[in-house]
Amino acid sequence: MINFIFFLCVLNPQTNQDYKELTKIGFHPNFKDCTISDLNYYSKKIEKYKEHLGDFPYSLGHLALDDKKILVTPDLSYIVSNNNGDITYADYYYERISSTKYYLSAVGPDGIPKTLDDILPCISKDEIKKTGLIKFSIRKDSIELQTKKLLQE
Repeated sequence: MINFIFFLCVLNPQTNQDYKELTKIGFHPNFKDCTISDLNYYSKKIEKYKEHLGDFPYSLGHLALDDKKILVTPDLSYIVSNNNGDITYADYYYERISSTKYYLSAVGPDGIPKTLDDILPCISKDEIKKTGLIKFSIRKDSIELQTKKLLQE
């Protein structure tokens, strides 16, 4: 029911074809920016969790246990199944590697976690030294700012 309301109210498909496109099984590249935004949010919450409790959570669900304001949502960029409108989305992939490292991603077009096409959190160059993430992409605006700074020197 929630998925139906989400599609009608938020995405507002105009035609039956639009609805079919939005609900087909597989990867939906139009939601990639939203997915990256979610991953960035969770990454910051994971880092705060460690700062607060001294260790990385064992699952994303532990974030919600520590902070009731956090709602761990599924990854809207990948639909695993659609059973007559009952849509199941992929979960974000989180793995606590150690007390100092973790892996966070969304499945990419292949639908398999921990492969080359995964969608990764995007962090600034300043965050690289402070993060426990073992794989990430670098925010373009920080590269551009860094380049501008170097050119001015």
